[in-house]
Amino acid sequence: MSNVFNTILKILAVLCVIAFVLATSASLALFNASGKLFDAQTYLNAFETQHIYDHIPGIVADVAASGKTGGKLPSYLEMFPAKDWETIVSAILPSDITRSITQKAVVSLFDFLHGKSDQAVVSLTEFKTFLGGPQGLQAVQTMIDNQPDCTPDQLLDMAFSSFFGDGGSFYLCRPPADLGGSTLQDFLAPSLQEAAGSIPDQIILLDAHNPTHANLVSRLRIVRLTILLSPLLPLGLLLLIALFAVRSLRDWFAWWGVSLILGGVAGLITAATIYPIFRWAFQSILLARLSINPPPSLAGAVRDLAASIITGVAAPIVFESILILLAGTVLLLATRFFKKPAASAPQAPANPTPPPNPTPAV
Repeated sequence: MSNVFNTILKILAVLCVIAFVLATSASLALFNASGKLFDAQTYLNAFETQHIYDHIPGIVADVAASGKTGGKLPSYLEMFPAKDWETIVSAILPSDITRSITQKAVVSLFDFLHGKSDQAVVSLTEFKTFLGGPQGLQAVQTMIDNQPDCTPDQLLDMAFSSFFGDGGSFYLCRPPADLGGSTLQDFLAPSLQEAAGSIPDQIILLDAHNPTHANLVSRLRIVRLTILLSPLLPLGLLLLIALFAVRSLRDWFAWWGVSLILGGVAGLITAATIYPIFRWAFQSILLARLSINPPPSLAGAVRDLAASIITGVAAPIVFESILILLAGTVLLLATRFFKKPAASAPQAPANPTPPPNPTPAV
């Protein structure tokens, strides 16, 4: 009966070892992901590494050209051919303005998620000031000066569109210096100021007073707390292993040593496979389930940005897995300093039978 009970305990210990290996792998991934994904600096570093600010004009142009904007296009894009949109966006939205707006928006978003503010907003005041001021006028003037001269047909088409409001088009070309006694800047300045005045000072992304947003943030905080507590699961499984299998100090070192070695190896495998798994999931699951097909430039930018963040998650997993692996190796090597329990010698019978008396010789 005792042997059966010991066998059951060992089976339970082995199951706990398997669970420990899986829990260690998952905990390392989730814990490190939580630390990176909920930190604004992670995204700001990824934006710089992937040069996202330089790609924004092309992304905006591709999104607008794809017709997936979810609303009406800005008037300054609608009146130009789609092939010119990237050039226009590059002029009115330079990378330094884009960088400032994006950085402030990311910080605002994470301040909201961490409960430091009641709203997550995108401030557009810098963009409005630039577009309606002399810098915006000079940027647009420089852009137009770098274009080829307008042909007579293009000038006639634009004049027709300007007078009648429809039936014509606008072209990205350089008009004559003298426009009926006025300069190009005389026409551009009021148009840019009007466009800047129509832009709101900020766009509200999330609001604590919105029940939907409040519930989302509450769930995210619960998820993050759960992830932060996830390392307690492997520790609990180690205690169960000791409870089920340890009968001596040598057993303790042996069982925990093997468990930690396997857990460290599982962590290294997780770090090595997290990026290929992400690429497969992004391409085969996320993009496949979207109701619309994003432009290649947008999908590529999101993929590269996420890949940069995932790479930052994998690096600490490698370091922590190596530490776990080394700790297990030390414990397993320490078992060599313990003597194996000696096998018990067979006990003599309690009442040994006396040997027969020898028969005396005759």
